[in-house]
Amino acid sequence: MFKIRLLFFLFIFSGFEANPQELRLNNVTTEEIQERFYPSDSAAVAAYLFKKGTTYFEVNVYGGHTAVYSVELKLKIYKKEGLDYANVEIPYNEYNQSLEIEQANTFSLKENQIVKTKVKKEGIFDQTGERINIKKNIFPDVKEGSIIELKYLIKSYGSVYVKDWRFQDEIPVKVSYYEFLNPTYLVYSHITTPNGIDIKSSQRVNKNNKSATISNSILFEENYLYMRATDIPAFKPEPYMGNKSTYIASVRHELLEQKMNKKFPSEIAASWEGIAKILYQDNDFGKQIINKKYLPATLKNSIKEGNLTDIQKIDSVFLYVRNNIKWNKYTRGIYCSKDGLEDVMKSKSGNFAEMNLLLVAMLKEAGLRANPVLLSTRNYGLVLHPNLSNLNCVIAGVELDDKIVLLDATDKNSTTLIRPIRTINHTGWLIREDYSFRKVNLIPDYKSKEMVYGATTIDEQGFLKGKIKQITQGYYSLALASSSIHENENVQTKRIESIENQLKIEIDNYQKTDTDNEFKTIIEEFSFNASGCCDVTENKIYFSPFLFLKETINPFTEENRKYPIDFIFPFQKRYVVIIEFPENYNLEYVPENLSVNIEDGIASYKFESSYSQGKLTVTGDFNMNAAVFSTDYYNSLKNFYRKMIDKQNEKIILTKI
Repeated sequence: MFKIRLLFFLFIFSGFEANPQELRLNNVTTEEIQERFYPSDSAAVAAYLFKKGTTYFEVNVYGGHTAVYSVELKLKIYKKEGLDYANVEIPYNEYNQSLEIEQANTFSLKENQIVKTKVKKEGIFDQTGERINIKKNIFPDVKEGSIIELKYLIKSYGSVYVKDWRFQDEIPVKVSYYEFLNPTYLVYSHITTPNGIDIKSSQRVNKNNKSATISNSILFEENYLYMRATDIPAFKPEPYMGNKSTYIASVRHELLEQKMNKKFPSEIAASWEGIAKILYQDNDFGKQIINKKYLPATLKNSIKEGNLTDIQKIDSVFLYVRNNIKWNKYTRGIYCSKDGLEDVMKSKSGNFAEMNLLLVAMLKEAGLRANPVLLSTRNYGLVLHPNLSNLNCVIAGVELDDKIVLLDATDKNSTTLIRPIRTINHTGWLIREDYSFRKVNLIPDYKSKEMVYGATTIDEQGFLKGKIKQITQGYYSLALASSSIHENENVQTKRIESIENQLKIEIDNYQKTDTDNEFKTIIEEFSFNASGCCDVTENKIYFSPFLFLKETINPFTEENRKYPIDFIFPFQKRYVVIIEFPENYNLEYVPENLSVNIEDGIASYKFESSYSQGKLTVTGDFNMNAAVFSTDYYNSLKNFYRKMIDKQNEKIILTKI
């Protein structure tokens, strides 16, 4: 087999300024190393002097395509806080990508001479994750003033999934330019997110025809896209902003059409009906679930003979797949592997898509209106319009009257109500066998809950002793359960340490009760001792109503908000604390009751207190009734949080009799 690489000659369009000496590797100057701060941002701890990217395609004799993503980086360390940028992590998917490091060097000054140090083999290694690999590059001899340079290639097999290019980063970028070359028979749309950055671009067609033998010999031309931006400020993340890749200045590529054969062009669906048609005709998707029989006999009989409701059928099938099929940690996007679902049933193991497509097939077999739901995971970005390259995840959806039950069997802690957080990403699309579709809201419509009930005594020295009962439901419980799975040490010991470190208390008699209901309720109970919560003078004791449970930081302090606010899921936090104080102290002051609401009922907070028989009871009830808010609500949220936190940090005053 031979490969034809689509070569290009650099063409600088009028209107673009480029200095070939400036934008190439191994061209470090003494002046660059001696530069003490970045001219456009003196607070920057590091900056990219340039980022250069190129995407082109290799074509083999069978018509297969490989997208080659070439990256060159030149990065300057200005301050000690920027040394972490010398540990470069490059994510890639081992299943359908390969990664090669071509250059990795550190440049520093020693006795006024530039010293070049290559990254050794032991400084480059793979770190395997659950769904992706990371190539780690640890640059040696890096100090303030050093410059690091890196060049690498990522090859992605196929023409649908092509890597994005980011012009912007969390440190400033002096120059960022990018080239995209593709055969004209592969029609791409280039979606630019400027984020206020002036990104100049120009396109042309290279007229020098290339030839490839693909069944019959064909000739093709290539499109050439050139993009450039300069003096790019650092991207500034905001609290609760979701995935930053949705907003950072970048360009994304979407394959619209393949015109390999002029008589029979292969359309890459630009509508949800078209996507449904393509997928249901695909051997690794629709052909795996249509009219298939995977239900084990025992489960099939229990459904048939048990006179189950639709909800009970969903529970039975979901629990079977979740508990009996193991996710092998591979994704492969929305497709099954070549061995298909029959092999999954034999091996009891499958990739992400296989587990959920198997769930769809079994639910269908049980007589339910089940279909795949396509989406993009939170770390993959938002889907703004129909295109297969935007979709990297499939879950199951069951239509019941006017609602849809969404299911994901890959996480052993999931329930029929709670899916992994990675699948909560605004909107998904349910596709049916007749190629119709339905838009699906992926954001949960119920509130996850954290409810804390405490009782404590305060002595004359301000020391606390008491008990706490904490009840969590929904995604609070999922986070707690998921963190326990990956602990190698004693789970209970780690949890106790976590509580003690978070609340700054000492705990004893810890007990935990798990339930596997749809809300995944977890109950934790323990006794505690604490100091440092009270300010004690000769005659008075001062403390906040919720003691060590209070919130102290308002996440919304900036004057303006640039990006939407994303809490992921609606929630309720309720705190009830009963406080008993020394007999020789009177209650002098307790904060007034407070009720705060945001317009449209999207959030509320209520603080109340009552005193009876020497005991003070304080209650705080915080409800966030929606998950995602536009920037129009920012000032309301900022003021809401300020009032809530101010109230929680007011002082109760006890006076000695």
